[in-house]
Amino acid sequence: FPRLFKEWNIAKLSIEYDSEPFGKERDAAIKKLASEAGVEVIVRISHTLYDLDKIIELNGGQPPLTYKRFQTLISRMEPLEMPVETITPEVMKKCTTPVSDDHDEKYGVPSLEELGFDTDGLPSAVWPGGETEALTRLERHLERKAWVAN
Repeated sequence: FPRLFKEWNIAKLSIEYDSEPFGKERDAAIKKLASEAGVEVIVRISHTLYDLDKIIELNGGQPPLTYKRFQTLISRMEPLEMPVETITPEVMKKCTTPVSDDHDEKYGVPSLEELGFDTDGLPSAVWPGGETEALTRLERHLERKAWVAN
């Protein structure tokens, strides 16, 4: 991360809050690296409607065990934010990104090797993914008339 922060001139990093233990540990390490590199980290909660840590804190460090208790706790919290504006083609007209000839070289997804990982002996992907694979699978399903009729 430190090399990429510098190489890509990163000033802010936005991440999704993860309430799982692995995610908390991972995110703490990333936030530490970002802080050391002078990168501001913005964390948002959107996997859940409510801040789970805040609910547990309000309940004396324990998760609520009943729905009634959960409702009592959230009634003491700030109201939820209203949904943001729906993304429409009109809204997107305001968004522009300058693209230069070396855009992919500068901002493309780096390979594992470029990130410094040793890939010798790694098995190939068990489940191929991506849009091309998804479209191939969709076409295969659409060829099955019985499947389409359902």
